[in-house]
Amino acid sequence: MPGATLPSAVDRLHQCLNTLQKNVHPCPLDALPLDGIAKREGKLTDAHLQRLADALARSTTFHGFVDLSNNLVTDQGLVTFAASLLASPSSPLTGLSLCGNPVGDRGAQAVAQLLARHPSFTSIDFSRTCVGDDGTAALANAARLNGHVREFRAARVGHHGLQYILQMAQKLRSLTSLEFTPIDQVTTLRFRTSLEDGDFDVSDYVAPREAGEEEEPAAAAPQGGGDEEDEEGAAERRPKWPPEGIHADDDSVGEETAGGTVANGVDLTLTVQSLRLLDIRGDGHTLKLPIGPDSRKTAFTPAYEALLKQLVKSLEGHRKLTDVRCGVGEGEGEEGEGEGGVPDWLRNDLANVCHEHEAALRSDAAEHAKRHHRSPLKYAERVATELDKGKAPESKSVLPMRSYVDRSLNALLSDALFELQRHKSKGNEAVSDAKGELAFISLFMQRKINNTKRLFDTTQ
Repeated sequence: MPGATLPSAVDRLHQCLNTLQKNVHPCPLDALPLDGIAKREGKLTDAHLQRLADALARSTTFHGFVDLSNNLVTDQGLVTFAASLLASPSSPLTGLSLCGNPVGDRGAQAVAQLLARHPSFTSIDFSRTCVGDDGTAALANAARLNGHVREFRAARVGHHGLQYILQMAQKLRSLTSLEFTPIDQVTTLRFRTSLEDGDFDVSDYVAPREAGEEEEPAAAAPQGGGDEEDEEGAAERRPKWPPEGIHADDDSVGEETAGGTVANGVDLTLTVQSLRLLDIRGDGHTLKLPIGPDSRKTAFTPAYEALLKQLVKSLEGHRKLTDVRCGVGEGEGEEGEGEGGVPDWLRNDLANVCHEHEAALRSDAAEHAKRHHRSPLKYAERVATELDKGKAPESKSVLPMRSYVDRSLNALLSDALFELQRHKSKGNEAVSDAKGELAFISLFMQRKINNTKRLFDTTQ
């Protein structure tokens, strides 16, 4: 309804818990849409996740996808959630989405144990989380052990995490959708030290004075205008700005520098993508120059590009893989996120690979439909051929009545032979010779036919 308010994730959780507790077969739920809405209120926390895990562990009818995206679930809650589901013999999950939750490597490793154990778990989404290379490695290895994962979405990965995704892509042939955000650094793991540069700065240190000690007088300023001389010397050492040939108030500076102007040894070559204005101040002047829209990298390390090329090559053989998303999502270029950026050629190559796979799948579907298509004319030709020359060996009859009789007699004869073997295994002397076997088969088939006829007459 227009204007209707979507219930919060907590309200929807209560509704799902009431349904799961009834344990109705078949379960009316095939998915649990518990994604958080834009507001912070009403989102799921670790306490809510524990209640959901207990309900799923007790339910014997639910088997579906659980969407927990954009909530407030942490590693601690995810570890408890995975431990509760690991205790059950079969997993109720076919997929799990934790996109946008503040979870890290510890939570991903807990879910990886669940993913590796249950082949019915075929979809995992950890995009836009704090999971790094260690968590991605655990999930990728678990997906390989699972062998049936179709959708795999990871967060930011460095060179180490990219290697695990590459190994998974080479082995996992069931994959249909892949998403990850590579960054050009060795690992996303950040090593922190207990000492920082500021700990060695003693310029502001003031020695404590004892009681009764007088404060030392401040040092007298040097005679002869030393401050003015220092200012003059600093002005001479300061680089001249703007350089010669460029005027501060000239509106055409951006156009000239975009072509590659070099003045006073300063390279002013700029790439103008979407123009923004940067105020560069020097010696009281202001110069406005165009810069790019963000600070994306344009040069990448050879090791990074080699891994990406190997990944593209490994994905070329996956006929089922038609969705590959590779790039930075929300928060691209933020400080503290490491050196980001994806080469333009990678996006183009991945798009081409997906288009080729889609075309191949369409071609296969068309060929299959053409091969198994039965037009009335072709069916009439096959019926006439069978009536004229008989049925080909090891092929099914195309005649309706004959085909029905063949199937019925084969099934009835199979049941008779099974019962005959069961009686012979018990040492029944009535079926010890060929005559007894034939008599038993004849009697069994006659009784079955009579029962079928009696049932048919009753229903009329």
